[in-house]
Amino acid sequence: NGAYNFAKATLPLLLNATGGAVVPTLLYTGATAAVKANAWLQPFAVSKHSLRALVLALADEFAPQGVHVAHAIIDGIIRMPLTWILKPLSSWHAKLDPNAASFCSYYLGSFMIADSYWHLHQQPLAHMTAEIALRPFF
Repeated sequence: NGAYNFAKATLPLLLNATGGAVVPTLLYTGATAAVKANAWLQPFAVSKHSLRALVLALADEFAPQGVHVAHAIIDGIIRMPLTWILKPLSSWHAKLDPNAASFCSYYLGSFMIADSYWHLHQQPLAHMTAEIALRPFF
């Protein structure tokens, strides 16, 4: 309900902002569970798949009206202090320097995610991406 209610409230404002130099953009963040589920994450997968279906339907409906709606799948762990403390990928990985390139390859950086979102926002009307998947390099 939250994603739908948010779209219902914001899309009229975005429609009023069309025709300018920048395409009005509405971005939603999902997870890998939107496209593949594990048996132990069924309720989470249902909610993420529903979000994806809503966003892709909104993208089809509002692109012709000049509003860019997109879904970003975050397929990994986002690098931040809390995830480094709580979720080392293995005992050897816990010993890695957080600033080393090998550390970064297992996590998605928040600045990299922001860059991808900014890229989505700057796309022209003729070439809008409806969905993007962001994954760390292993």
